[in-house]
Amino acid sequence: MHRLAAHLSSRGLMAPDGKPWDVDVEYNRQGARVKTINGMQVVVPDLILHRVGTNLNYLALELKKGAAVEADEVDLAKLRAYRQPDQLNYQHALFVRLGVGGEAGTVGCIAWA
Repeated sequence: MHRLAAHLSSRGLMAPDGKPWDVDVEYNRQGARVKTINGMQVVVPDLILHRVGTNLNYLALELKKGAAVEADEVDLAKLRAYRQPDQLNYQHALFVRLGVGGEAGTVGCIAWA
């Protein structure tokens, strides 16, 4: 995830105001507060594009490898909540499941939430 974040940072992706997006890995702060959905569930997105210190949230990404313990639908439900205006208000949310072992190099699932 760190390598993906570094790659995205180096691309100079610009927000509508002409300033680059901040790219963070496992960042769960919203100002001084911990990010939550539904007022109680603490969330830690795997990767986000946002503007630190503001409510500008562009992309939340959840990445899973192989057969994870949580079902895909659990992550997709969280990502849908990230996009709600009364929650974290991300413009986009993406779920990706990568294959491991004999499935390495494959994408088992990719879904916009």
